[in-house]
Amino acid sequence: MKNTDAKLFNHKILPVSHYLSKDDLCRHFRVSRTTLNRWIRLNKIPPPTNWGSVTIGWSPEEIKNMVR
Repeated sequence: MKNTDAKLFNHKILPVSHYLSKDDLCRHFRVSRTTLNRWIRLNKIPPPTNWGSVTIGWSPEEIKNMVR
């Protein structure tokens, strides 16, 4: 991991490779991107984690907790 990445992804934020993308969630829940976006808009799932203007994705723990 680059030094700058280490600074960006500190204590509570995982490295980008450990986050789930929209495509990952669509495959997991077997839904389209349109449905996933609707769920986000309706607060059925939490919005993705952002770092500034860049969307990183969802932590696996966040999704596990949501499903419980």
